[in-house]
Amino acid sequence: RDESSSAPILVNGVAVQKVDVVYVGVDFQRIDDINLSAQEFAMEGFLWLKWQNENLALRAKDKFVMFWNGMLGSYDKLYVLCERLDGDVKHIAYRLGGKFKTEYNLKQFPFDTQVLTVDLSIPQYGTDKVLLVADRAYLRSSQDMAGEGVVPAGYKLVGIDHFSGTKPFDSSLGHGREGDHRPDFSVYQASMIVERVSFPYFLKVLLPLFILTGVSLTAYFVPQGVLQVRTSLGLTTLLSAIVLHLSRTQSLPNIGYLTRVDYGFVFAYIFMTFNIVASIFGERLARSRSPEHAAVFNRTIGLLIATNILIVFILIMITGINIDWSVWVTCLNLVVISGCLLRQRHQRIRLTST
Repeated sequence: RDESSSAPILVNGVAVQKVDVVYVGVDFQRIDDINLSAQEFAMEGFLWLKWQNENLALRAKDKFVMFWNGMLGSYDKLYVLCERLDGDVKHIAYRLGGKFKTEYNLKQFPFDTQVLTVDLSIPQYGTDKVLLVADRAYLRSSQDMAGEGVVPAGYKLVGIDHFSGTKPFDSSLGHGREGDHRPDFSVYQASMIVERVSFPYFLKVLLPLFILTGVSLTAYFVPQGVLQVRTSLGLTTLLSAIVLHLSRTQSLPNIGYLTRVDYGFVFAYIFMTFNIVASIFGERLARSRSPEHAAVFNRTIGLLIATNILIVFILIMITGINIDWSVWVTCLNLVVISGCLLRQRHQRIRLTST
């Protein structure tokens, strides 16, 4: 609006309060750091605000901008680049830098996509006075920033999004319910969408885990009568997988859910433990019946376990498939394996009775 008066006007007999529009824009220059364990990121960029009403008391020296997810005590800074308050359109531009809190969604780790968001408001005005609107005509797109090294190594830029909305204030600030406390603020939100480069994690985590699981299957090729070698092979691979898992979880925050990598390690623990149990059962089968029956048992169990491992690792690699399905697939395969074990046991009891 161009008018300086804030008096309400009537629309169809209803009093309507005039609201000033402030156009806001944030251009990301680069993301300096993405800290998963601390749930924060550091960014640098540019911020500008434009408006027309000369009665809005917005001055660059007053630091009137508040960041909702900014970290108190960090190096959040606004350096004034330009300030023009004498024309029809008022304009203030800043150099922006700081640390911001965010909640990372790591369920798909290491195939995850994260949204790095900067939320800001003008706290001295509520939604009854000022509305913040994204200045989309002058904002840079992700195509404009391609190839500029905007994000840290290990990530790639997917897109940039801008949003305007409202946010309630979560404190009364000492005002009564009927006082002059403003319950809502207009909020401008600038987001950078980044995707993790998963190939290094495949080489460092998934591939070694797959190799360890495959090595544990070689216990079925060890001749009967050397149970100690077969069990030690299974225990060694199991302990190696646990150490690998613990070394990788130190870089992640304490979260209350399993990531895709965690599912892979859990399934590997199940497979390796089952291999140890199957080795002991096969040794007992060779002694109670015959080495031929034990050989058939080893081939059957080894084939089922190998098939199970391939299915689970394929499901983990395909991000479009819900990882929970692998739980049911694993349970189904383990039921088949358990049924095979029980069938072998039932045949031994029946032959003994005969």
